[in-house]
Amino acid sequence: MNFSVQTKALKNALAGFSKICFKNTAPILNCVQMIANGNQLTIIGMNYDFFLTQRIPATVNASAEFAIPFNIINDIAKSAKVETLIFKQIVKDERPTLEVNTGKIVRTVYLETSEEFPVIPSFDNKKPKHRLNTNPKTLLDALDKVSFLAGKNDPRTKLNGIHFEFRDSNLNLVTTDGCALGLYPCTNQFKIDGIEKDGLYILPTSAVEKLDPIFKNIDSNSFTDSFTVEFFEGEERKEKNKYYDAELNYGNDEDYIVKDPDYVRIQSENMTSIIRLIDSEDLDYRMVFPQDFDKSYTVNMKELSEVISEMSRIAQFSVKFQLDDKFVIEAVSQELGDATAEIKVSDYVNNLTGEDAGQQLTIGVSLKYLTAVLKEGCAKQDVPLEIRVDKKGFNPIIFKQVGAANVYLVMPVRL
Repeated sequence: MNFSVQTKALKNALAGFSKICFKNTAPILNCVQMIANGNQLTIIGMNYDFFLTQRIPATVNASAEFAIPFNIINDIAKSAKVETLIFKQIVKDERPTLEVNTGKIVRTVYLETSEEFPVIPSFDNKKPKHRLNTNPKTLLDALDKVSFLAGKNDPRTKLNGIHFEFRDSNLNLVTTDGCALGLYPCTNQFKIDGIEKDGLYILPTSAVEKLDPIFKNIDSNSFTDSFTVEFFEGEERKEKNKYYDAELNYGNDEDYIVKDPDYVRIQSENMTSIIRLIDSEDLDYRMVFPQDFDKSYTVNMKELSEVISEMSRIAQFSVKFQLDDKFVIEAVSQELGDATAEIKVSDYVNNLTGEDAGQQLTIGVSLKYLTAVLKEGCAKQDVPLEIRVDKKGFNPIIFKQVGAANVYLVMPVRL
């Protein structure tokens, strides 16, 4: 026997790799590297932008290091009927092989060489520019408040992630796909080192999807106060133009600036995630925030959600807000007919004056974004929702639950 581990611990640790070591173009990236040494088993998996290391307790009789296809080791952990899995590294048919005793049977798996794995970025001699001390639940809750409005495959790469904006001693999380925007001021949710420094980092939307199973499938007891989120800025350096040819007079011999990627490192006592960030580019989202509003309606969140849920069965793309001193929603469908509902208003503010004071505003709203905001962003059904609009009909509609920090902007649609 080389080493043994608890089946449950291995199963939970491997769950975090399910969205990393999957459908990668390089076969080695569909494997996990396993290193048994001392009294623990270290599991490493990666693609080119996401590096994950998990550590679990192990009984090690002889050190071992190998790479094994993720789908195989994951199947072994899931199907095992014993509490402890026993691993033995051997040579079979002149190939490195792993024997795993699952209780009833002994499974034999051919191994890969771990030398093919890409090098994991190292930050041993670097100091993070910003550092958050938190816990996984607080971090995931903060990301969930805005991640649903982030782009995914937009050619404008800066839209495909969550913006961590450190500005004026505050931290804001911002996402947008160009049609809707989510903003969550969350300075008070974290203990932040370097908050006085301005900075912008864009965490890819795809990385957020990978973090969720990592946090949810690890024993919560393994997370301590040492859980940190550290942001490292890439260094700039000068390099010669390798395509310059003096004889052919091709190119130029001037040095050009190369910048290394930015990374974020999320780690606790038993887990380390290193994620390559999207090249930072200022979103300047403040330009789209209306400076004032013409009308504001505070409505019952549960009632509005139920009405929109019903109308989504009738209207295909959008609904119509008819707004005066009443809040009326209309859905129109040539195939299924029309529907109208009046939402009770607990607080109404009208900033219009003169002839405009009694003007009825008609605004089209996308069902896709309206439903997302109500379900994902404003999830507390017992908290009233404030909706702000203007008479022009082309400025964003603002959604914000009373007393909440997170706010959402949705662009109106043409009726």
